[in-house]
Amino acid sequence: MKTSSKALSVFLTAFLLSMLALASLTAQAAAPAAPTLSVGNRTNGLRAQWNAVAGAEKYIVYYRQAGDAQWSSDETTGTDYTLTEAESGVLYYMQVQSVAGESKGGFSKVKSMTFISRAAITSLSYNGSNTLKWDAVAGANGYQIAELKKGDKAYTYYTVSETSFTKKNAEGGTTFSYQVRAMYQTEQNGTAYGAWSAGKTVTTLVKPTVKLANKSNGIRVQWNAIRGTARYKVYYKTADDAGWSSAETSDLYYPLLNLKAGSEYFVQVQPIGTAGVKGPYSAVQRLTYIPAVKPALTLSNKSNGIRAEWNAIAGATGYLVYYKTYTSDWYWDYTQETYYPMLDLNRGTEYYVQVQPIFDEAFGSYSAVKSLVYSPVATGKPVLRIFSEHRGIVVDWVPIEGAHSYELYYREASSSTWEKFTTSPVGVLLTGASKGTNYAFQMRAVFPGNVKGPFSKVYYHVHGEEQAPVLTGQRTDTSISLSWTPVPNATRYRVFLLSLNDPTESWTAIFTRDTEMQIDDIDPDESFECKVAPYYGETEGISSNCVSLYADSYLD
Repeated sequence: MKTSSKALSVFLTAFLLSMLALASLTAQAAAPAAPTLSVGNRTNGLRAQWNAVAGAEKYIVYYRQAGDAQWSSDETTGTDYTLTEAESGVLYYMQVQSVAGESKGGFSKVKSMTFISRAAITSLSYNGSNTLKWDAVAGANGYQIAELKKGDKAYTYYTVSETSFTKKNAEGGTTFSYQVRAMYQTEQNGTAYGAWSAGKTVTTLVKPTVKLANKSNGIRVQWNAIRGTARYKVYYKTADDAGWSSAETSDLYYPLLNLKAGSEYFVQVQPIGTAGVKGPYSAVQRLTYIPAVKPALTLSNKSNGIRAEWNAIAGATGYLVYYKTYTSDWYWDYTQETYYPMLDLNRGTEYYVQVQPIFDEAFGSYSAVKSLVYSPVATGKPVLRIFSEHRGIVVDWVPIEGAHSYELYYREASSSTWEKFTTSPVGVLLTGASKGTNYAFQMRAVFPGNVKGPFSKVYYHVHGEEQAPVLTGQRTDTSISLSWTPVPNATRYRVFLLSLNDPTESWTAIFTRDTEMQIDDIDPDESFECKVAPYYGETEGISSNCVSLYADSYLD
């Protein structure tokens, strides 16, 4: 059939219109569905998530702050969107629309969420308790802590309103991990949680057990090793100190030096972990510093007792001296000196002695016990008296208390070799001496236990003729007056009187240090014979001439 060109134009127009209508119907039928939206806080912002919609090529995300009238929008081909510019503590509304080509699909339901920034832990430490701290998060009215103990499979959660958390009495010797997130709670909208912070761990340390000991130069602080510890901090003070002094060491001991003896010191030790974690303090220990130095005691015999002597102990305020015999209990006395005289002792008895320093009210270490048999020793040197007599040279001396013998050394002055003569009695006669020869003499006393005293000075004597006093006398009816010439080296004289009226009478002897004597109240009818002898200590010299003094009625 033949068709006109006008008819053909009408046909083509109608066909195109029908195709456009069909396309429009097809496009309307292909509009994507509305997504299902959820909103939550993430590390870097407020995150919107939704399901993928069939046929959707992209999505439009709408958002606004509470109180704003206008929506802002952004597009994404994914199924999530993070609003990185969200402000912490601000309530946001969000909605998502799917788009397919030119056809916009349905809107999701509007979701609201208060954005809460991610919390940041600032410190985690251990000091008997785990202490966790973090920065405040704007808009948060609470915080949630997640704690995981090493070996456990599940977290333990805690909620606080502050920016710190303390787990008291945390178990020592283990590891704890912590995370924190901020939250915003309202009765109307429930709880909005911020993102979890980065985790931090802490290894708990146990308390050291501390021991203190006095040493010669200070106090030694010692403790047991604590697992997980890199070093230890030692704190110390006296009761008078305002604050603690401290020192660090990687050893298991620390010497406290330059201390004041007699002062009480307080000490405690804290372990420090490998990451600077501070462990719990030990119990405070206390000790009075007493130098662990024993006095070095020596004993020596003196003329009046035993002298105990020792070295001074630094810081000691005094000393206790203990002494006893083998059968007695201990006696004690106090002194601030470094010596002590033990008096009124029994000769030949052994005495035991020890000394203990004291520091105010604290007691130091005892010395070793020393013993000594008391044997009196002269504190001076022997004094000699030397003279000649017809038999030889007489050496006499003052007796020394406690001495049981004497050692006399002598030689010719021109010789270098000494001869020794040991004697018990006081006084020695050396025979065989050559007249006109100069002799040297020296002596020392010997005491029980073969203890020897100090040497006398060296004496010199030229052996010559013996000397005797020359006696003269007078008498009256009732008195006798005698005088005589002095004798060199004589220490005293002995006057002898013999009554001539009775032949059975013996000599009467009277000692004097003078060279004259008067005897009164004698019988006028009695006659006497008199003489005088010099004495050199206990040794008698040559007697004088005899003098007879007669009464007027005396008949020979």
